[in-house]
Amino acid sequence: MKIFGRYAKTALAALAAAVLFAGTACAGDGPIVLRTMGSLFFGGTVTKLDNGETFHGDHGYAQFFIPMEARDYPLIMWHGIGQSGRSYESTPDGREGFMAIMPRRGWASYIIDQPRRGRAGRTLAPNTGSDIETVLYESSVWDAFRNGVWDRANGKAPYFFPGV
Repeated sequence: MKIFGRYAKTALAALAAAVLFAGTACAGDGPIVLRTMGSLFFGGTVTKLDNGETFHGDHGYAQFFIPMEARDYPLIMWHGIGQSGRSYESTPDGREGFMAIMPRRGWASYIIDQPRRGRAGRTLAPNTGSDIETVLYESSVWDAFRNGVWDRANGKAPYFFPGV
């Protein structure tokens, strides 16, 4: 404590306040108070394999957060274009996502992974070649979300549109 001299307590109090403020500034509008949270699978198939084993697949997955004082109707967040429920957890730059924002504001929230995506990725279905291209290649997703252009057919690297 002699390093700071007589200002040690003031410096430590300022540091503690800064740490506390930084934690609350990143945490949105305060703590999330939940009645319950959990997950479940829905739908799907059970296939008996030739060796007698069973395989559960082609199901959906839902993760849910129910606030203590929930509104009358829940929000169901269903990703698109080959993504997963991870899309709702946080933003690419680390800010909190709808997974935290909506329950904090009183919305019961269900985050869905479509069958054969994310946490519902099990399938025995054969690849028929009729898959939508945006699900198969990152370059197609890049183009679909209008980040820029990725001309993989000509072996060119992806680039951003101006201002992105």
